[in-house]
Amino acid sequence: MESIVFSMLKKSIFSIIVFAIVSSVYAQGIETESEVLARIVPKMQAVEAKYNQNIKDTTDGKKTFQQMEADAAVIAGEMAALNFEINKASVLATPSLSMPPAMVNISGGTFTMGSPAGEPERDQTEVQHQVTLSAFLMGRYEVTQREWAEIMDGNPSKYHYPENRSLYGKDGNLPIENISWMDAIEYCNRRSRNEGLSACYTITGNANEAKVTWNRQANGYRLPTEAEWEYACRAGTTTPFNTGNTITIDQANVPGRVYNGSPMQWDESNRKPVAVGSYRPNAWGLYDMHGNVWEFCFDSIRFRDSYGAQAQTNPVVILEDDNSALSVRVIRGGGWENKFSTGYDWRSATRGTGRKGSATDMTGFRIVRNAP
Repeated sequence: MESIVFSMLKKSIFSIIVFAIVSSVYAQGIETESEVLARIVPKMQAVEAKYNQNIKDTTDGKKTFQQMEADAAVIAGEMAALNFEINKASVLATPSLSMPPAMVNISGGTFTMGSPAGEPERDQTEVQHQVTLSAFLMGRYEVTQREWAEIMDGNPSKYHYPENRSLYGKDGNLPIENISWMDAIEYCNRRSRNEGLSACYTITGNANEAKVTWNRQANGYRLPTEAEWEYACRAGTTTPFNTGNTITIDQANVPGRVYNGSPMQWDESNRKPVAVGSYRPNAWGLYDMHGNVWEFCFDSIRFRDSYGAQAQTNPVVILEDDNSALSVRVIRGGGWENKFSTGYDWRSATRGTGRKGSATDMTGFRIVRNAP
């Protein structure tokens, strides 16, 4: 049951304007009711008092109508600023600098990486082999535009409201996209330093031609390895998808055919990224491991290279030509746009590729940390 204070607020002229937004913040669990009230109400009451005083002074003849209009314009500006502040808070509860990002503790273990020979539409590079991994923490969601803008002071994404390009605004819960692998590396380092953690990557050289060295002992944020990504995506499953033998547009942002020859289910409204967490998570609580945006991994890959059949422990692939902006990195999970895909792109074992220095509106990433 809502508090008496909330009931009173709804009767206020200005609270009517912002009540729906404040209620949204409260309902999503981003802040408690008392925190919302403590932060927003004093500012709202101050603006309302100015509004009422402006009307009273005009009615009492202390102000001309022209003076009242001029003061009303100033008050409107203050109200707009307050609305903007509330809008920022009403973004989906993805992490901000004031609290650690939502991370899932992934227990270490051994799994079969790759796909079986009989899996429809598999690629020959997906050779099955045993992989043993140490425990790690993985972002519950793909990195959002809000998180990116807080760290990188801008929003390069294609899919956002143009008027909020550098402010992230209402679309802050969409996944960041239109960034390169090097951009993601830089984000991880900056976020680590901002939170007092040790940066995982040493960057030597300029821009996209730089050499990136990974300190595997560092406790900061990083990209997952390809093996970590598949292990987390599968969440104990051995089927083509963590949803089973098929996946549909009701289970993930995957506009295209249902897997393995099922009828076309093309939905024009899905031809764009959607808010992170819009679909059910996998068994380990990770959202959007299939679809929405492709996700960068740390590993390098060469065209048609497999990862071999030998058992491995905490593997990562780093090739000799890694410094080149044209060197290729693994991307996983499939993206929102592939009208002609038959489901291949979104399988747990699918290995996509992206240039180290290139950006597309279908590729983003999620963050990982070593387990404490």
